Amino acid sequence: MKLTKGEQNLLDKYRLDDNRALEPRTIEVSNPLGYGTALLNDFEFNLFSLIMEKYQDYLNGNHKAVKEYDALKYLFLKFNSSAYTTLID
Repeated sequence: MKLTKGEQNLLDKYRLDDNRALEPRTIEVSNPLGYGTALLNDFEFNLFSLIMEKYQDYLNGNHKAVKEYDALKYLFLKFNSSAYTTLID
């Protein structure tokens, strides 16, 4: 998958190995609001966890986290659009 320089920098910042993005999806994750579940691989699960962490930061008043939160969300969308729709959208 072709990544932008910004997307690659984000993966590098959090030490996420996008080569693992093709691994089988074996981790079942529930939508935080209870609207379904999705299967993720380890790479996607770690990315989803970062998204939820940034969202919590925002809720706690760290509004500087919004830009990175959005970038992580769209990166997740790029790797697993079906799970994005179920878990985030």
